Amino acid sequence: MATVTVTINGVEYNLKGHEDGEYLKKVAEYVEEKTQEMATKNNKLSALGVLSLSALNIADELFKGNDEYNQLIDYYEKVKSELEKSKKEIEDLKELEGESISLKEKLDKITSEKEALEKNLNELKDKKEEIEKSREELNNKFNKLNSENSNLKEELKNTKNRMNNSNEEIANLKKEIERLKSENNSLKSAKDKNSHEVEKLSKELKEVKSNNAELNKTIEISRNKEKNLSNEINNLKSKNNNVEKELRDLKEKNNSLSSIVTEAKKNLELLNKEINSLKERNKTQREENEKLTLEGENLKINCKEIEEKLEGLNKENGQLKETSELLNKEKIWIKDQNSGLKKQILELEENLQLVLEEKDALGKKISEDMEVEMKALKEEAEEVKAEMEILEEEAKKLKREKELLMENNKELRRNWQTAKYKLLDLEQKYLDSQVKLATSKKSNNVLLKKK
Repeated sequence: MATVTVTINGVEYNLKGHEDGEYLKKVAEYVEEKTQEMATKNNKLSALGVLSLSALNIADELFKGNDEYNQLIDYYEKVKSELEKSKKEIEDLKELEGESISLKEKLDKITSEKEALEKNLNELKDKKEEIEKSREELNNKFNKLNSENSNLKEELKNTKNRMNNSNEEIANLKKEIERLKSENNSLKSAKDKNSHEVEKLSKELKEVKSNNAELNKTIEISRNKEKNLSNEINNLKSKNNNVEKELRDLKEKNNSLSSIVTEAKKNLELLNKEINSLKERNKTQREENEKLTLEGENLKINCKEIEEKLEGLNKENGQLKETSELLNKEKIWIKDQNSGLKKQILELEENLQLVLEEKDALGKKISEDMEVEMKALKEEAEEVKAEMEILEEEAKKLKREKELLMENNKELRRNWQTAKYKLLDLEQKYLDSQVKLATSKKSNNVLLKKK
């Protein structure tokens, strides 16, 4: 127990207490200061009156100090409660940051899926180029076959003209043979001596007729073949028109596919923009979270200082009020930020869901459309290939028939030459028979004269 001697209003007192002696001296000095202040203001008061008024003033200050202390304690509890709420909000913000990280991971996943989709689109472009190349090759083959078909038509036309010329020559030969036959028949009754030769000529005429009949059959066959070739040419024209129509359809489908690819690129660009926007928001959110964490630490330090300096609450009251206003502002700001962040996160989640749904729908649509287009293109390519093979076979067939017609034409020429030579021979024999007949008549006339 400490014992000190103090002087109050000129009177010495011995004080004993459990507190430190310095503390007792400070209390006595404070009472002395108040007593002197009261004595100075009221010099008419007695020593007892001064002490009484001083005691009243000190008691008044004590009660007021207790009230302020209680208010500060209440304020401290309120600030502490607000700090706890701020801590909770900071924890919520940390959770939001975790959700932001999760969203970032989802965005990274979407980015990788987008890259895979772009890769698939590039592969589809390569396949499309290959199909275009194959189609160009088919067009070249088709044009080549058309050219060969035109050449065959021209050759068939020339062959037909040559056959018509041969028919005219054969008709002339027939007329000449008929004329010779008529002359031969008219001479038959007058030429008993030449009956043997006439019979021989008749046989030769029969052979010529037989050859002419064979020529007529050959000509008829050639005409039928010509008719069949014309029908095949018309069929080839029809198939050519169908192939051209299919090629136009393929071009339209390729244009449609190009528009789908362009739309997919636009959607991917929009996804990239949204992803970049989400990254920027995430970065801003992280900075705000760090700021809030730092402010929370500052609040902890301030609370610790408040606990350590409860004895100086009167002096720090103004500072606490400013701190309280700042905390209220920060609290309102945190609430606003928290509300905005929650709203942004909801919007991000909705946008992310829409993006995922659009991505899935787009990927599915592109996959299905490309699968259908590839299947249709493959089937059409196979059909075109089959038709090209048929056209090639028909072209080969036409070429063989052309060669056969040329051979038949050569045979016709040989038969015509043979018939011509036989006709010349018949004419020569006819002339010889005329000479012999004239000689015979002359001889008969001489014999008649002699008689």
